[in-house]
Amino acid sequence: MRLFSVGSVLHFARDGDLVWGSGVNGKINADRHRWGALDVRAVRGPLSRRWISDFNGQDVPEVYGDPALLLFELGYERPDRVIKREVTFIPNLNDSQRPLGSSATVSPRSAIARILTAIAQSENVVTSSLHALVFAELLRVPVALIKPPSESPFKYQDYARGTGRDELPMFDDYRSAMAHASSSTYRDEDALAAWSSHELLRAFPADVFVPADARDAGRA
Repeated sequence: MRLFSVGSVLHFARDGDLVWGSGVNGKINADRHRWGALDVRAVRGPLSRRWISDFNGQDVPEVYGDPALLLFELGYERPDRVIKREVTFIPNLNDSQRPLGSSATVSPRSAIARILTAIAQSENVVTSSLHALVFAELLRVPVALIKPPSESPFKYQDYARGTGRDELPMFDDYRSAMAHASSSTYRDEDALAAWSSHELLRAFPADVFVPADARDAGRA
């Protein structure tokens, strides 16, 4: 048994594996999924929930959220919000080209502390990376999503709906994305205002990872 949490990786799962916050990859065909049933405690969003239910008829709980949303709540240091540049571009892992017109670019393979600091020091962020989007929203930095050439929109919309939004704007080019990030009406709003971490935290499979004697002691 393995735990699947962060990422669109359920096509790697096997029968009985645990799912806590992971999601379906929209560019992977259904026949690549070889499991019959999973132990699902939470998924990234309602699109993944519906996909799993349609695939095997399994009842999936309505508990949503990418566990990356818990980063600071679980103790990772939050960088200071000190603006040093107008914009940072962070590509999706599979993107190889820097958009025309972009300035500072940070690789998604960089250390997480460097990525977070770059976001916190930017007035705006343009990205095709889901987790750069998550981090920008956690840090309340205006962010716009540019359509990645090698990714399905599924995971982005799944994340958006899992955090209480109907849609997530996606832009065809860097200039349009930058215009949105720099002039959006939600600049001073909390993009995650409709989402609470409570249910995701409560759904963590502690029953599997906490030793039985510790669980018994806690009930004593």
